[in-house]
Amino acid sequence: MTLPGILVERPIGDKHAEYGSPKRLLYEGALRVYDEVVRAACRDQGTIPLRADAIGEVTDQIHRWLHEDDIVIADVSGANANVMYELGFRIGRGKPVILIGGSGDLPFDMARLRTIRFRRTESSLHEARDQLSRVYQ
Repeated sequence: MTLPGILVERPIGDKHAEYGSPKRLLYEGALRVYDEVVRAACRDQGTIPLRADAIGEVTDQIHRWLHEDDIVIADVSGANANVMYELGFRIGRGKPVILIGGSGDLPFDMARLRTIRFRRTESSLHEARDQLSRVYQ
C-alpha cells in the first residue's frame, strides 16, 4: 500500500531571526501548529506530511507536488502570500485541499470556506488535530 502524498503549505517566518522578533515568532508559531496539529494528525492516520518549506526554493518541485499529491493541507493563518498563491494553484487544478487557520486570523474571502480553526492554546490545537484526523480518515 502506498501512503498518500501530503504536502503542507504554511507561513514560514525566519528561524534565524532574533528571538522575540515578529519573524521569529511567526516561525515558532507556525512550527508549533505544524507539529501539534498537522504532523500529529498525519501520524494518527499513518501518513507522513512534507512541509513545502523543507524542500527549499525549488518552485518546479512544489508545483509538481501541488499538482500530484493526494492531499494538500494549507495553513491560511495571516494570508501568507506564498501559501495563497500555492493554494490558488492547487484549487485551480481542481485538487482537494484541507484548510486550517488561526481563529480571527483568516482573510475576509477565506473566512467562508470550510476551515479547521484553532487558537494557539494546547486544548485548541489538540481539538484541531482531532478534526484534521477526521477530515481525511
